[in-house]
Amino acid sequence: MRSRALKNSDPLLNINKMLVIRVDGIGDLLNSTPAIALLRENYPSAEITVLARPLNAPVLIGNPDVDRILIFDRDGKHSGLLARFQFYRELRRERFQLAVAMQTAMWTHLVAFLSGATYRLGRYQKRFRSTLTH
Repeated sequence: MRSRALKNSDPLLNINKMLVIRVDGIGDLLNSTPAIALLRENYPSAEITVLARPLNAPVLIGNPDVDRILIFDRDGKHSGLLARFQFYRELRRERFQLAVAMQTAMWTHLVAFLSGATYRLGRYQKRFRSTLTH
């Protein structure tokens, strides 16, 4: 399956660093790998980072479409309020140009917003519309 080609004038054409947010179940993460492959196809030189849970992250090891895996451990390392703020600050320092919210959960859209990414892509829902740009 081929994805649609981006036009030369499209500002999304020059994305070099992107974050894919998928912190739910392992099956959902596995089902997202074709979408990640399409991102790689459209952005072959971009650095693709996936944000995943500690339990799910190992399934991405060795995936040629994933350059980095970031772990969000909500029940461990990132369980406290201060730890979460530090996590969001570290995410923002990454300077992602594109954040892709792969699930419709409010927290996922919030993470995309707090990442500071210039472009934030996700499934449109009226209640989350202000957190996304596309």
